[in-house]
Amino acid sequence: MDWITVLLYLLMVLLGWLNIFAVVFDETANQNIFDLSINSGRQLVFILASVLLIVAIMTVDFRFYDTFALVIYGIAVFLLLAVLLFGREIAGSQSWLEIGRFKLQPSEFSKFATALAAARVISAPNFKFDKLRSQAILLGIIALPAGLVMLQGDTGTAMVFASFLLVFIARGCLPF
Repeated sequence: MDWITVLLYLLMVLLGWLNIFAVVFDETANQNIFDLSINSGRQLVFILASVLLIVAIMTVDFRFYDTFALVIYGIAVFLLLAVLLFGREIAGSQSWLEIGRFKLQPSEFSKFATALAAARVISAPNFKFDKLRSQAILLGIIALPAGLVMLQGDTGTAMVFASFLLVFIARGCLPF
């Protein structure tokens, strides 16, 4: 485990959380950073949930991700399609699924799923970066969720998928 990276991550999360509280801070109100009725309190719940999720992801054997990468990708694509049909528009983009009081933005999970699927496909013995078929498969894996996210009107998230391409281009794996 790279503890310097872990500490830098925790420091950035802490600073971000403090900034969220600073934005809504009111000297005249008796506010507490842990109050769930303000953004910083709600964000703390997500921070704690993400730490638990990180621990869970780190404890799962890597072969699980190798085995189920394409299944996870398929679920993510299905959820992106569901958002187009049943999604709720928030802040100008239809990118949220609402189940009762719980809101889910599948495009965030699709980034993780796309990285898993791309890694799984690239690690296959018959995958060759210099073959047009392999390049087309890799581009398709990246383009499908990116296109679905663009249809939702969430161009900021869709731009993240371009970072996958940039990595492959920088490594000389794609011809353009």
